Amino acid sequence: MEPGTPPITARQELAVEFTLPPDILALKLKAIEAHESQVEGMLKALGDDFFREAHREEFFRLAAER
Repeated sequence: MEPGTPPITARQELAVEFTLPPDILALKLKAIEAHESQVEGMLKALGDDFFREAHREEFFRLAAER
């Protein structure tokens, strides 16, 4: 990756910061895990617990202000 990627946004600049409830997190992980060729290596290297923790929150920032 090149320097500055992925971009990092300070928490205070986020428009939305949301912790997923367990049932929604389970659906999200099931969808991600369906892409075996893209995540199989990550799951093996990092483990299920890390993978679950890393995906339990959603963060969004405004693309631009009007």
